[in-house]
Amino acid sequence: MSDSRSPVHDGSDLMLLPHTWLYVPAQPTIVLTSYQQTPTADGVAYTATLSIDDETVGVLHNDGRGGATTFHANGSPRFRPADMAAYAAACRAHSGDAVAAEWVFDELISAWELEYAIQTARRTGQRVVRALDALPNSDDPTDPGDVIVLSGDLRLLTPFPDAQRDALAAQLTAEQVTDADRWWQIWAEPADQPTQTAAPRRPAATGQPSHGSRNGGWQDLTPRPTGVPDHDPAQRRASDHRAD
Repeated sequence: MSDSRSPVHDGSDLMLLPHTWLYVPAQPTIVLTSYQQTPTADGVAYTATLSIDDETVGVLHNDGRGGATTFHANGSPRFRPADMAAYAAACRAHSGDAVAAEWVFDELISAWELEYAIQTARRTGQRVVRALDALPNSDDPTDPGDVIVLSGDLRLLTPFPDAQRDALAAQLTAEQVTDADRWWQIWAEPADQPTQTAAPRRPAATGQPSHGSRNGGWQDLTPRPTGVPDHDPAQRRASDHRAD
């Protein structure tokens, strides 16, 4: 367990991780300072460097062979393996339930990838669509309980008029015949128009959105699965999701 020097405390306030349905501790603010991925025969391997207050504390790594993403500390006393375990244990789903550490790690990376995709789309005029997966928070199929929403696929599409939204939604729905617990959203800028900007900045803080992100929002393209609230977690108070 983490001792009194741990930056994660019981009952710490939670905040919504941008572009996700996951609540994370407000302190410490974990920052992704670099991210690399490499295609493999079985998938995509990736490594993300984590920092706190400009100090590198370790990496998140997945070998791309179907295993879980794991945290590897670099020996800094600032944030040790026990501290990351406490951080992950404090995280909550939109329902207030605890989530597995590997899901926390994946969502930290997803938040970074989604923010970077939005910045890229603003520069290129593309549109960003993403999938969200609703997973039962129980191993008992007769008592699924609350669902946990996790980030899924991400795509950058060429510009298209609003008249084609229904056609895109139909295409995405057809793709998920064998995955009924997935739905798709599109990122909409103000007035639903992509904003042209300079070259995208690599997003730094996964715990905080860039100033431009809140000028837009996610809109549903396909129906939400059964058990998923009809509102996004950003519409609820983070204080409702504190650790017990």
